[in-house]
Amino acid sequence: MNRLIIVGNGFDLAHGLKTGYCDFINYYLKEVFENLNQRGYSDELIQVSVLTYIPFYNFPDYKTWANLSPIELLRHFQSIPKLINVQFHSPMLERCIDKAETLNWVDIENEFFEELNTCKNLSTGEFITESVNIVNSQFSFLKEKLIEYLIEVENEAENINRNEELFAAFQKRLDTKSRHGSQKLKKLFLNFNYTDTLRTYLSGTPHPYDGTMPGEDDEIIQIHGELRNKNNPIIFGFGDEHNKHYAEFEDKKNNDVFKHIKSFGYFKTSNYRDLFRFIDMDYFEVYIAGHSCGLSDRTLLRHIFEHQNLTEVKIFYHIKDDGANNYEETTINLARHFTNKQKMRVQILPEQESTRFPQTKINS
Repeated sequence: MNRLIIVGNGFDLAHGLKTGYCDFINYYLKEVFENLNQRGYSDELIQVSVLTYIPFYNFPDYKTWANLSPIELLRHFQSIPKLINVQFHSPMLERCIDKAETLNWVDIENEFFEELNTCKNLSTGEFITESVNIVNSQFSFLKEKLIEYLIEVENEAENINRNEELFAAFQKRLDTKSRHGSQKLKKLFLNFNYTDTLRTYLSGTPHPYDGTMPGEDDEIIQIHGELRNKNNPIIFGFGDEHNKHYAEFEDKKNNDVFKHIKSFGYFKTSNYRDLFRFIDMDYFEVYIAGHSCGLSDRTLLRHIFEHQNLTEVKIFYHIKDDGANNYEETTINLARHFTNKQKMRVQILPEQESTRFPQTKINS
């Protein structure tokens, strides 16, 4: 019996890293405002025109602005168009900023796909190459900004506290009465993050059960690439070949629409093949640690959750600010990756057998 641990952005957030979508957008807009001058500011995504130039510190409500996040400041500027005019080159970014506080990364990737889907001639249904290239270029710019931001976040978080409660849960041996396979526990961490936060769980401290060093039998696959590694480039885009519009993309024979489709990014490394060698070798259980299981990764996740060797799925749920948890939300997302709903109901462990995701902090 093996264990596949699916790690998503919630894992980094639980360790104190500001890797949420809203964190990133605030970083990007802060850079926009810091580079704003008498001529304004413009890049691939946004244009800010200064209609009446007055240094920030001379504005009557400057002190109020100092307490606003960059997103709130942008919205404030949009309410006083006589001073500053904000135009979005990217409708996708405009929608995503409007809903920034509620969106996750999977939502942004879905928004990108929807934006691509608008790049069609209304009469013929064919993709307009120029429009597709503009959307692709804007998404590439957003991707580069994200990489820049995450490198900065990682540099500021040099020391990550490993959460011992979570470490013990990852390492815990399976029930010795298990009817599936051998009792040698081999673990594969399928990391959807670009950061290396996870590596602290595979190094440094002996295994609490048998004294071996974690990492001797455990592996990490950075399935979507990793920062600063040209041999494992970042994959950021859309990954749902089961979407009802995806077949139309293939039928139109316009290769440009596939530039940011994850399936083709997987061909750049052996990561995808290595994952399936692992799950093909023996029965396996799945732990979900901080991954939303959203549709933007359905191509990959459906292959995992419909695999004949899968025995059960355990969710590490997050406690929200209002005291509720995201167990139900995660199960709803999971259901979209199972075509056999009866199998799904048997394999997903009930809430009382699931585990709260413990929080930890960065060392100061």
